[in-house]
Amino acid sequence: MELPEEGEEFEQYDPLGSVESIDGVIMNFYAPLTGEITEVNTLLESEPGLINRSPEGDGWMIKMRFEVPKELDGLMTPAQYEDYDADIDIIGEDEDDFEDDKDYFQ
Repeated sequence: MELPEEGEEFEQYDPLGSVESIDGVIMNFYAPLTGEITEVNTLLESEPGLINRSPEGDGWMIKMRFEVPKELDGLMTPAQYEDYDADIDIIGEDEDDFEDDKDYFQ
């Protein structure tokens, strides 16, 4: 797992870091907003599985202070994310699954 450091600043959609799955697939994750990293969950360094077990609890990755309030309008609501998430197949079953779904993660 590669996480940014506190104090780093990012523009919206800049790469923040990456997560490697058990089968070796590396997924990048990106800044949802322009701003500064205010806190990093260092617990993930020793327990990366928390991302899957508790993504909205102990598995959070970063906290950031945003600088462009208008960017908030482009974020999904929880209901929109549920609909979006339901459309994504499980990745990693085989190479073809990843090829079909990789556009969701770019």
